[in-house]
Amino acid sequence: MASYGNPYGSRPFSMFPPVIKWLLGINVVIFIIGLLPAGIQDGFQLAVDDYFTSYGALWPLNHPAFGAWQYFTYMFLHGGVMHLFFNMLILWMFGMELEQAWGSRRFLLYYLLCGLGAGILHSVVTLAMGTGAPTVGASGAIMGVMIAFGMMFPDRIIMVYFFFPMRAKYAVFMFAGLDLVLGITNSSDGIAHFAHLGGALIGLLLLKTSGIYLRGGLFQLADRGRPASSAPFRTPAERTAPTPSRGNVIEANFREAPRQNPTPPPSHNHDQQGIDAILDKISRHGYQNLTPEEKAALLEASKRMQRG
Repeated sequence: MASYGNPYGSRPFSMFPPVIKWLLGINVVIFIIGLLPAGIQDGFQLAVDDYFTSYGALWPLNHPAFGAWQYFTYMFLHGGVMHLFFNMLILWMFGMELEQAWGSRRFLLYYLLCGLGAGILHSVVTLAMGTGAPTVGASGAIMGVMIAFGMMFPDRIIMVYFFFPMRAKYAVFMFAGLDLVLGITNSSDGIAHFAHLGGALIGLLLLKTSGIYLRGGLFQLADRGRPASSAPFRTPAERTAPTPSRGNVIEANFREAPRQNPTPPPSHNHDQQGIDAILDKISRHGYQNLTPEEKAALLEASKRMQRG
């Protein structure tokens, strides 16, 4: 796994893009709430997590406790401190650059769809095999994030298990292969391997059908309601494409004008060219090699997208 420094200066929590920040916070808060006591039943002390598991974990399809909403809720529950810690660590390490490159709306939609696909495949397989227990964890969605990272930054060197350097494109598919083997051999390690595979397969499908920048299919919904100035970053192939005419609509970027020798504000195309250059640099050299000014520009572009 790769290691990252703080790209945004002296405010530690500001280093997280918006969706990553919210996902980390929600998962941690739910886990902490789950530790609280919730009364005594049949002589046993119950915790809030017992109720979370009863209603929010993903139960087998043929179990009376199963509910369709569990395909969403299960990915926000975790089975222990280490389960939570490693899932959130991997989400941050692999998801941060994806959210910066795709935009927050696309990243969130991709994450949730991978988690949904992971849950559905796990349900179908466990029903067919006649096995199953309540399933919790964001691992399926995070496996989709890892697959996307491996496809978007294939030659990035990451440290597998913190010690073994490997190119991202090999590492993420190695993990998927291990899940396949362990799932087929019916490993009794308590890990939902087919949920991991479901997240990986949905991730691959989305990336193949919508493009690596997630510009097609369902992801077109991410642009609805946005002004053009807050649209996602363009792909390299689109940078030289002519801009379609929009009639009498005039775009403007508002900035504080300098008090002396005022100059016209930079155009949106100029801003976009700078962001394109930064994204190219990330693809070639990695996020950690950006200058502080480039990181600040990328963060500001992400904030503009959120305001849109």
